[in-house]
Amino acid sequence: MGVAWECLETSRVVFSKFIDKTDKPDASDKDKVDVRETKILLAKSLLRLGDHSMEIGRFDQSIEDYKKCLEIRESIFDDSCRELPDVYSSIAYALLYASTEEKDRTKAVSMRLSTLEYYSKAMECLLIIRQDRLKVPRKVFGEKLLTSKIKLTEKAETSDKGKSKADPEKELTLSEPQASFAKQVKSRLDL
Repeated sequence: MGVAWECLETSRVVFSKFIDKTDKPDASDKDKVDVRETKILLAKSLLRLGDHSMEIGRFDQSIEDYKKCLEIRESIFDDSCRELPDVYSSIAYALLYASTEEKDRTKAVSMRLSTLEYYSKAMECLLIIRQDRLKVPRKVFGEKLLTSKIKLTEKAETSDKGKSKADPEKELTLSEPQASFAKQVKSRLDL
């Protein structure tokens, strides 16, 4: 595993230096083509580094590598390209595993909601790809719901002696995008 990481890290460094050296406004057209291809290779290296980090249980590092890969791929490809859903689902997978290791319950729930967001983005991209192949107008889930916050309550678990193991009601405040997404998921499930 160490040799694989060294090879991937070396390729990441080489591709990054090449991009930094040639990605300038006064670069020739040939250099711009080379930079685009090099960015594609850099994104692929980052994706594989993220996969490697997942294999050895370094979920935070894998999320970081996947997000860098996503940033590069979003700058190169549009939503009808298969490279984006691949990264979205990889980030979701890493977030899901990282949330199981997280000690802070609020952060773990937030990570799991982010997992749903990334899986949803992957699904939307795959739907766009399918609609483009079938040559039908693009339709993605419709209007977004607006919600500022969701309150989740959890019932207290009691031990044999009657003492509470958890707070009787614990409030979880989500960011606006997370709350919006949670409402969308809930409305789809209620159908």
